[in-house]
Amino acid sequence: MLRSEFCLSFMDIFDQLSSVDVPPPPATLDRDVHCRLNHRLLTVQLVELFTQTAWFAFRHFARAFVGLCVFTVSGKYVEDRRDRPRQGP
Repeated sequence: MLRSEFCLSFMDIFDQLSSVDVPPPPATLDRDVHCRLNHRLLTVQLVELFTQTAWFAFRHFARAFVGLCVFTVSGKYVEDRRDRPRQGP
């Protein structure tokens, strides 16, 4: 019994909503949405750049810089086997 009353109450709401006039969207809606969305996308991408990508690049450049300093001071080039591709037998 409760289920049918629940469905009827929704039908009444839908009937009421069908008779309500909906105003047209504002003329600047698209521009406003694009401005807000672009601002948020730029913010997210900059945060991602500085928290993830910049540290990754810094780590790799730091390894090269340390290798340059070691070569300058000692005059010997130290090979890092991790960077070389593995050779088969």
